[in-house]
Amino acid sequence: MGAATAEMMKRALRRHRAGKVAEAAEIYGEILTIEPHNAEALHLLGLTRLQDGDAQQAVDLASKALELSPSSADFHNTLGEAHRALGNVDSAKGHFRASAEAPRPSGEGASNLAQLLAEEGERADAAKWFKRAVDLDPFKAAYQLQLGKALLALGEEAAAEGRFKKTLALDPINAEAHARLGFFLLKRGEAGKAIAEFDQAVAADPKPAEYHKGLGLSWLSFGDPEEAAAHLEKAAEIDPLDAESQSQLALLRKELG
Repeated sequence: MGAATAEMMKRALRRHRAGKVAEAAEIYGEILTIEPHNAEALHLLGLTRLQDGDAQQAVDLASKALELSPSSADFHNTLGEAHRALGNVDSAKGHFRASAEAPRPSGEGASNLAQLLAEEGERADAAKWFKRAVDLDPFKAAYQLQLGKALLALGEEAAAEGRFKKTLALDPINAEAHARLGFFLLKRGEAGKAIAEFDQAVAADPKPAEYHKGLGLSWLSFGDPEEAAAHLEKAAEIDPLDAESQSQLALLRKELG
């Protein structure tokens, strides 16, 4: 890459990171008129096409980039994302795997592969690749959370709880990790501690009915039916089809008159 195109790339990346995708794409295109075999410009132009919803053009551009740099983890990951958007699951998995196993491997590739495996019900393999993502980037809270959920799906509760705690060490306001810990504490009969976790989950993200239900059940276990009813009512309002919230709420209404 020449000095002029290197400066153009810097400008394009600044715009891309600022969310100015169209402006970035225009500059990547200008770079390619000067250097048609610039692999990074091809890849990043493909990424802008993917962000704009044109997954097929993203495949075409990222494939050209990959021909020029076959071992690039980022290029494989973007190509995997584009194939996933097109519904080409096997191709997506192949590129995500290649991204995770590249000479300079990508945690994102491993995480994306694990997500596809989890969607297919391959729980053990999903956990393996989420673990790979964590090994590659142990300071990314999202990977710790994903691994925790995968371990929980396998019934490995102690290991899962440890991962949720690591998630919160990296991201103290992670709502889902607080809620997951809350359910562990509630199950062990530690209602007071569970309330503290669910309070933080709801404060960080009040939308999921599950968090309000957990808070209501915790207050019920703690011995405060009125507080429990208030939170279960909120859970039932958000998700009227949640049978547990509805049944517990009906019992509490009858009890409270």
